Amino acid sequence: MQLNRRMMIYIGTALTTLLLLLFFLKGIFFPGSSNPADSMQDGVADGGIVHEVLTIQAQEPMTIKGKAQLTSDQSYFYNPELGDIEAIMVKDGQHVKKGTVLYRYVQGGDLEDELEDAYRQQTRLYNQRVRLIEDLAAQTGQAYNYQGDVLASYWGEDGQQYFYVSETIGKGEPITQGQTNPEAEAPSNPGEGESPERGIQDQVREVNQQIEDIEIKISRLIEKQRGEVTAKYDGEVILDEAGRDNAAVPLVRIIGDQVEVRGSVTEYEFHTLGQDRPVNLYVNAEDRNVSGTMVDYDKVPPTQAAPTSKEDGGQLGMAVPGEQSSQYGFVIAPDEYIQPGFSVDVQLTLPGFTVPDEAIVEEGGETFVFLYRDGKAVKKPLTLKQQGLQRIAERDLVAGDQLILHPYDLQDGQEVSVMSPETMRMMEGEVLDGDVNQGSPVK
Repeated sequence: MQLNRRMMIYIGTALTTLLLLLFFLKGIFFPGSSNPADSMQDGVADGGIVHEVLTIQAQEPMTIKGKAQLTSDQSYFYNPELGDIEAIMVKDGQHVKKGTVLYRYVQGGDLEDELEDAYRQQTRLYNQRVRLIEDLAAQTGQAYNYQGDVLASYWGEDGQQYFYVSETIGKGEPITQGQTNPEAEAPSNPGEGESPERGIQDQVREVNQQIEDIEIKISRLIEKQRGEVTAKYDGEVILDEAGRDNAAVPLVRIIGDQVEVRGSVTEYEFHTLGQDRPVNLYVNAEDRNVSGTMVDYDKVPPTQAAPTSKEDGGQLGMAVPGEQSSQYGFVIAPDEYIQPGFSVDVQLTLPGFTVPDEAIVEEGGETFVFLYRDGKAVKKPLTLKQQGLQRIAERDLVAGDQLILHPYDLQDGQEVSVMSPETMRMMEGEVLDGDVNQGSPVK
């Protein structure tokens, strides 16, 4: 028994010594075979420089948390910076639709002075035209309308005298459309000879053109002077006249039964917010998707003293003491009814493609990237926009384009060998998923 045990020890010692000897000899005669990735890297290096490429894809939708609630109290306050309230267009208790004009501002100052000057000029032109038409009637003995058109008349069967335009001012053709008097005299032809009223007619025509110009100017000034406030939701109006000139009292409140989705984001997600931005809403409790539109969001972070209701100046988010980052509130109008109180995932698909810094080349104040196409490097200019912590291209690129990373010393049209970043990392000695997988350059 002891002999067998001693033999086992001898055999184990001999095998261990043999294995150590074989490992030592392998290191001497096969020094490069212990790392397959190193051997593959040496093989690629023999063929020249290999560049990494990144295939760009559309940005993944970003999900923000929100909650459905009733749009029960939407307040609209007087804003003195927009001028004085000229007219309130709704009544207390009235039910209004989204987009209904609630009240209208009117601005004073230089704009009001300019409008008064235009009205004064318009009145002078009207008076000048009246005098010219009176002179024209005195010379010709004919009747004219307010803008100088020649009028003719006839007696109807009912004993009433009817007038119609027989000649438009400045035109030689009579207007006979709709004329029912068979005995009406044919209009005179102003082209025959030099009539004494020709000069007055030319003046009337010129004044008419000036009146048309001043009326267009007045219309544009009125549109510029008056700002309208419209309802953002359907609902019933609660009107308080005390808010007509008091910015602390809501002039109009809209009490509605519509549903909205509210939530907030941090400063790192602020770039996802946008007026009238379409969104997809996923209702967790019902496992359904609802489309919607972001109708409002905070442009600046709220303060602890922010008002509880909002028109143009109020805040939608809440300031919580001790927060490390600012919160920006948002409001979304869903296209379908969502049960108030339900949690909602707001899914935003942002435009553009993310461009990594490793692919960007700055030259002479312009920005370029190199695309891999048909075995060559193609230099392409593009415009980048900052979106949060990354830069994106909203145009110039399409999904599936391959960006060459670290494109230093490349020339437009140069032939290149490329491979994916995963294969490149494996060749640098990283083990992916626990295995060393050999890769080959992507041509």
